[in-house]
Amino acid sequence: MSKDTKKVVRVTSITEYKTLEKYLEKKAAMGLMLSEIKKNILIFKKVTPRNLTFNVSLFYPSTPFDYPDYEEEKYYRELCEDSGWKYCASNEIYQIFYKEENIDVVPIHTDSREEYRIIKNIFLKTEFIAMLCIVLMLAMSFNQAMGFDYSDLFSNRTLFVIISPIFLLVIGLLLYVPSIIWFIRNKINISRGNELDFISYRGRLVLTTISWSMIAVYLMCAIFGITDGYKNIKGIIALIPAIISFIVGRYCYRRIKTKKNTRKHNIIFVLTVVIITTIIITASFTMSIMFTIGSFNGNDFIPEKIAVLELSDFGISDVPQRLRSHQKSSILVPEYLEYYESLGRKTEENEITSIRTTYIKCRNKSIADYVFDGYVEKQKKRLEKRISEYREYGDIEKAKAEEKSISKVYNDSWEADRGYYLSDNNSEIIFQNDNIIYILESDIDFSKAKIVNICEQKLNQ
Repeated sequence: MSKDTKKVVRVTSITEYKTLEKYLEKKAAMGLMLSEIKKNILIFKKVTPRNLTFNVSLFYPSTPFDYPDYEEEKYYRELCEDSGWKYCASNEIYQIFYKEENIDVVPIHTDSREEYRIIKNIFLKTEFIAMLCIVLMLAMSFNQAMGFDYSDLFSNRTLFVIISPIFLLVIGLLLYVPSIIWFIRNKINISRGNELDFISYRGRLVLTTISWSMIAVYLMCAIFGITDGYKNIKGIIALIPAIISFIVGRYCYRRIKTKKNTRKHNIIFVLTVVIITTIIITASFTMSIMFTIGSFNGNDFIPEKIAVLELSDFGISDVPQRLRSHQKSSILVPEYLEYYESLGRKTEENEITSIRTTYIKCRNKSIADYVFDGYVEKQKKRLEKRISEYREYGDIEKAKAEEKSISKVYNDSWEADRGYYLSDNNSEIIFQNDNIIYILESDIDFSKAKIVNICEQKLNQ
């Protein structure tokens, strides 16, 4: 692009298209004259500043699958030029004309009822579809967010799922509520015989600034969440569906508008492309899941910066046959580590064959309290379910034994702010110190003084 031209991206709702006239007039007064308009891209060329009056008229095919009727557009253009207006530019929706501010020409009038009908039809064929997509995304996001769990704090991806409904709701309100209000208000104007009322240029400017700011923040959060703060670049695969959908949508749109085919032919073509695209997206989504599962399998390494329990700490000289270490983090839980060792064989009497350490460091104590309480509450619900099943099958002894599975850890045994044994043989324990939580699982009794001493010496170093 030459230095004498300038591209501007401007998204204008069909119910606010008259604000485009004021925008073009301000640009012309600044020495920028519209030379071409492609969808939402306006191309200006530098000229001598001029005081012009613009008129934007609406044109749109019967359906999105129809090839444009260029003969009708040409006839309308000639009609306006015969009335004294000068042709400026056009796209698939707008025909734009202008005149010198001090020159009188025949006004381009549209009956208010007819203009309202045209705007409504174009809105239903274009923006209404996008509105339904946002509503669908909003419903899906709320459904996912309703299943919020303490473990969702461990990943930026799941945190994004939680905040996503709020962003989508605000964006949807900013984008489409003004249009809905416009239809209601002007339905009343028509019934009273008044002209259509459009939002002011300044009002549209404020809404546009807020809307695009929210969209920009939402997209940054989406990328940050999907890639897990750039710690998991494999997560970028999850963006493939959106990228493919955008490319395919643009391709179908251009083909329909540039190749003269019947509506039936275009519908069949789009359906075929959608089916093929769905297969590709499904494949990419499957790959994303596989990569995610692969990342959860962890790596065979012993953490250096975080203290974890090892079989060797308990006098086991055999080399572990299974060793897994998995790390993740989020803005609320900067460090999450799960480390596991196992001898890979059946347990003999009084033998330690496996040990699992889960280390959780939260941003502050309040978040740690929430995670701790959430984990214990989930264990209690699982216990209640087991007890209920035992009682249902008449095994009262096991039911009574399970009732004592979860018990409080007292400070005279463990040096911790609080803690719980989570099994009847005390082989699982959770304890918290300020903003740090440890969860230990093994085939040993964590209430024995000797075991407690080994654990505290290793974990508190």
